[in-house]
Amino acid sequence: MKLSVFLLGFAFVIFVIPVWLLLHYFFGKKSEKTMGFSKQDLAIIDELEKKSEGYSERIENLEKILDGYLPDWRARFDSRK
Repeated sequence: MKLSVFLLGFAFVIFVIPVWLLLHYFFGKKSEKTMGFSKQDLAIIDELEKKSEGYSERIENLEKILDGYLPDWRARFDSRK
């Protein structure tokens, strides 16, 4: 009984753990790059990132316009919180 448990443990350490680590290393690196997303998902994410950058520029421009017309608009907005 003790010998069979020892042999099973030895076989696990020698065969199973190295294969498990290798598979985890190779497949883990692939999933890290894409974070599990498909190519279509990554394309959508890139498109949304570009749109968000455009929206940030628009917001900055609108804030500049508001600063010109209503210099104290930020103080009014912050006091409503």
